[in-house]
Amino acid sequence: MKKIILLICIISPLFALNLSKEEKAYLKEHPIIKVGADSNYPPFEYYENGQFKGIAIDLLKRIEKKLHVRFEFITSPSWSGVTKLAREKKVDFLSCLTKTTQRSRYLDFSEPYLSFPMAIAANTSTGYIDGLEDLRGKNVSVIQEYAESDILEEKYKDIYISQNKSLRSALESVSSGKTFAYVGNLAQVIYISQKYGLSNLFISGITNYKFNYSFGVTKGNDLLLSILSKALKSIHKDEIESLVCKWLPLHVKEKSETNNSLYYLLVLFLCIIIIVFLYKSFQKNLKQKLHKILSQNEQINSLKQCLILSNLGFIRIDLTKKLILQVHNIPLNQVLNEPVLIDDFKLAFIDSNDINKFDESFNSFITCKEIDRKFKLKIVQNNTTKPVTFLMHKSKFDHFNNPLQIDCVIIFG
Repeated sequence: MKKIILLICIISPLFALNLSKEEKAYLKEHPIIKVGADSNYPPFEYYENGQFKGIAIDLLKRIEKKLHVRFEFITSPSWSGVTKLAREKKVDFLSCLTKTTQRSRYLDFSEPYLSFPMAIAANTSTGYIDGLEDLRGKNVSVIQEYAESDILEEKYKDIYISQNKSLRSALESVSSGKTFAYVGNLAQVIYISQKYGLSNLFISGITNYKFNYSFGVTKGNDLLLSILSKALKSIHKDEIESLVCKWLPLHVKEKSETNNSLYYLLVLFLCIIIIVFLYKSFQKNLKQKLHKILSQNEQINSLKQCLILSNLGFIRIDLTKKLILQVHNIPLNQVLNEPVLIDDFKLAFIDSNDINKFDESFNSFITCKEIDRKFKLKIVQNNTTKPVTFLMHKSKFDHFNNPLQIDCVIIFG
């Protein structure tokens, strides 16, 4: 009886995946499947303390249980070495990579299971960079054989590419001034900059490109590609989002008496790079650049991800109509349809004790000659009062130089 129950427990997940006879036979013949993984690609996959870790690794552990196989991770000191393993068919598939023209020559790809924007990181002495076009004629760090390297080589031949073997070395090159900027995954830049204390780097721009991470199966292995694709479809999006939150937490828990310093440290590390970017942009040319970003749907999506990741909010205020035109990543106490009246926004967002303070600061800013102003208030979120900082910028004027529109970034914490 116990053997029957055990057998049911083993085969029931396979039936749930709706695998064909050929696919089930493949898994029976291949109880160990070789996976090529990058040993230095945190937080997605990396090798530390004798084991592989990261978002992609956690996802594969779930798939292992569903398929009742064992994934054997094989790596190389560099990413180019990992891709060589795939080209030589020494591994069955690669676990976390973006589909490119070059890679499609030797790999077939599953549907993407993760997506992150491609960002431009630069030294804090650099101003805002409005996309890859602004990097023409510049020396830019990338990682050898990463997707961004392929894109720049293929489409931006007048950008001087500096190839690196690791993300840390690429960012340190920008931090030290050896190269002008780095192009790569937004989440990775923040993760590595925090980990190694590269505090003089900031996100200086967001590109139109995204990293859509898939499994890359070696050519001719159609059965494995089909099996992995079915396994991916069986995993709910909420499960994948929970994995991302584990490695890239978007919200920091409420502080307690025993972890005040850790709380502020986490908030500082999470926000420092993008906050510096936004604050510097306000003082330089955000008036034109931010308007251009928000006028394009694709860039709006990238900005939203950037705001969520850095724990920031954004609103755009039309002074002539007294309306909030755009609201991004703002936790309101009630659902409001865009656009909304400023008064309704205040009631839904700002602590009642600070509404008068908001009115005084806001009205004073409108009538003064200053272009930018910063002030602090308290908001109510989930019945809890929290401090926020408003960074306001006058972004549109009439013929008499009276402000018509204000853009405001809100820093939580």
